[in-house]
Amino acid sequence: MSDIHLASRQQAADPHTPLVVAPKTAATMLSMGLTRLYELLNSGALQSYYDGSSRRIPMSSITAYIQRKLEATKATEAPARRKRGRPKGSKNKPKP
Repeated sequence: MSDIHLASRQQAADPHTPLVVAPKTAATMLSMGLTRLYELLNSGALQSYYDGSSRRIPMSSITAYIQRKLEATKATEAPARRKRGRPKGSKNKPKP
């Protein structure tokens, strides 16, 4: 079973975890502004629906978005960077 489905089941089991959130709450949860959130909604990266005139974003959609971002990061991780400065043991010795 995928991590996304497992997370959804855990959320459903916890009565304090909401199944859907408002856009402002989703933006806060994802540490982004509303403009960026609506860009994700319009592009289809996040799913939403209307309940009357209120837009709602399922937590499963937010969890799936985070999972996709993590997988993309793993696939494009850069090799370990060298430390800055001189290597240990190579001090500039004055020339005689």
